[in-house]
Amino acid sequence: MSDASMEQLAEPRPCSACGETSGYLVTEVVSPNYEFSNAIEPVALTAAMLEGKKAGFFSSAQERVPVKLAARVCGSCARVEFFVQDLALLERFAAAGVGNVRRF
Repeated sequence: MSDASMEQLAEPRPCSACGETSGYLVTEVVSPNYEFSNAIEPVALTAAMLEGKKAGFFSSAQERVPVKLAARVCGSCARVEFFVQDLALLERFAAAGVGNVRRF
């Protein structure tokens, strides 16, 4: 996500649930990786499963294409709103009919 887009997310605006204008910006939403201790990984939408490397005994021939998320958290009611960090990637997939991304 560009610095300008992140600044735009950080601007005060009313919460859609309670109207509060103060809150918190989480620039990259991450989660523990339960397979490896002390590791974290981005929380992301899976935009597509594309053909990738050759499949092995424990792996698939498809690779997940993630779209990372940022979040705004209301300082009053704790409502969370998620935002994709790479909207252009979703637009490209929707235009090409790739993966599970469709424009509405």
